[in-house]
Amino acid sequence: MAMLKGFKVLSPLLFSEMKIQILVVDDHEIVRKGICRLIEAHEGWQVCGEAANGKQAIEKALELTPDVVLMDISMPLMSGLEATRHIRKRFPSMKIAIISLHESHHVMAEARNAGADAYLLKSDPSCELERTISGLVMTIPKGAADRPGAPVSAEAASAD
Repeated sequence: MAMLKGFKVLSPLLFSEMKIQILVVDDHEIVRKGICRLIEAHEGWQVCGEAANGKQAIEKALELTPDVVLMDISMPLMSGLEATRHIRKRFPSMKIAIISLHESHHVMAEARNAGADAYLLKSDPSCELERTISGLVMTIPKGAADRPGAPVSAEAASAD
């Protein structure tokens, strides 16, 4: 592999073979595990981590830098909306989809204002989850330097 000033240069072919990394966040283990099974059944997608509340979601996003976060809204310690705000501030290009029981247009608007890229109902068929993730994946930059895992500096994230 070619070297450039001490860094390995990833070939475009290698990058295209990488799996899309997905963080699943829900306070109900049975829901998390079900979503994880749906994701793992899809070639090219991989669950990189799980979290049971908003605080854990932020910690996992910082640690794992997933491409996509699937986030419940109603959780203990910190809501999914608040966690979405924090993650969006630190990782502007990370894709975040809210998965919720709430069918209210008001809650959907709150999710959008918090920085969510998509909104799914838990009552939707599984094909909607697949369609949503596929749509989000299509918007992920192709270059490794532009992937969602490239965080904004702490200074830039705290500047408002």
